[in-house]
Amino acid sequence: MTLALAATLGLTACHTQTDKSTTVKASTHFVIKAGQEKQIEDLLAKMTLEEKVGQMAQVTLDVLTKGANEFVSDEPVELDIKLLEKAFQKYKIGSVLNTANNRARTPEKWNQLIQQLQKASMEATGIPMLMG
Repeated sequence: MTLALAATLGLTACHTQTDKSTTVKASTHFVIKAGQEKQIEDLLAKMTLEEKVGQMAQVTLDVLTKGANEFVSDEPVELDIKLLEKAFQKYKIGSVLNTANNRARTPEKWNQLIQQLQKASMEATGIPMLMG
């Protein structure tokens, strides 16, 4: 669990906003800096068992979007605020798999969706969610 949370914090630290003139390079590893291990341990000590289990749960994007059911998203894809609240506030999910109708999205649309998801996660748990 410590490693998963460290990965989340490490990847969050690597996050950079971009515009059309910026290139982002992803790192496949991270280093726990001085003080981060204690920060992780303190956070884990405050979390309930339900919150820890929730952080290990991953749902597909379809589960969080508007649509006929949890398996089909409307097009254009749009997040459902009530489903976001349920997933992040009630179940404390830690990860979202980027599938919605098995379609490609523009970088701008992914940016919009991920920002909304991260906001919901941070407001509910204070922990950034992982996007898979």
